Amino acid sequence: MQANTKSTTVWFAALIFSLGSLLCNAGFAMESRPLPANGTLGTLKLSAMPGIVIDGQAYKLSASAQIRNQKNLLVQTTSLSGPDVGVLYKKSSQGQIDRIWILTDLEYQNIKNGVKPTPLMPVKKTNN
Repeated sequence: MQANTKSTTVWFAALIFSLGSLLCNAGFAMESRPLPANGTLGTLKLSAMPGIVIDGQAYKLSASAQIRNQKNLLVQTTSLSGPDVGVLYKKSSQGQIDRIWILTDLEYQNIKNGVKPTPLMPVKKTNN
């Protein structure tokens, strides 16, 4: 009976170690999420939603606009609330906001201090 208890303990410890490793790797990956190197740094005024106000200037969202939160998940403007947040954004060729990345405090400070973000992967065009 002791051998069975010992193997169960070893199995349980291995399971906990594996789960811990997965969580650590997921957290590490989020520290360096891909952001556009040529994005513009700004402060998004969340109290102006659903309108977009960045650094005191009102903008229109493009029809295909995307907003990503600090976990890199897509969010709707109507779900945003709270204090003003640091963002990295890109405009479309028509001058509308096309992409917004809501930054963590660390990401905002790093970019503000001149640290280049991990670049986005280029989109490959296919000839179909």
